[in-house]
Amino acid sequence: DKIAYFDGFEVVKVVAGKGNIYIKDASGHGLIYDNTLAGQLKDGDRVQGFVGISSPYNGLPEAKPVDGLTVADLTITSGVAAEPYDFTSTAIAATDINKYVVFNDVESATAVSMSNSNKEFSLTINGNNVKFYNQFSIVETLEAGKTYDIYGFVSIYNSNLQVYFYQALEEDEV
Repeated sequence: DKIAYFDGFEVVKVVAGKGNIYIKDASGHGLIYDNTLAGQLKDGDRVQGFVGISSPYNGLPEAKPVDGLTVADLTITSGVAAEPYDFTSTAIAATDINKYVVFNDVESATAVSMSNSNKEFSLTINGNNVKFYNQFSIVETLEAGKTYDIYGFVSIYNSNLQVYFYQALEEDEV
């Protein structure tokens, strides 16, 4: 629980209704967890003046705003939303935590049904076993034999790398 002063950052992705604000700055990628700010910031915003408390969660580095910090305390300018990093042929690593990523042209060998009760699944992507976790309680099914672009956020839970599932678009939807 150390105070964290942010010189400025870009909002990479806001996960609406879940309080996750993925950011990047000159030092790398981060996660701010706060439902109020998540409801007021948008992808691509550039933010100055954020002061938070470092609050890691089971190994996942994150920050929360200091008590009393509101969007009125911040300087926000609109920007262009960042594109995800293409991890189709790259294995995730600890240095990738909190990055917004996409795995292109993934064919699901078996059906994968996600719900509030079925949160974990794995896919083999270009020879790499990628573990996914449905952190955002998204209800979706990946059909066997169909090809998808799968979006998510690199995460860690008790030293185990995983990807928080965010979205899957069928090849013809992209």
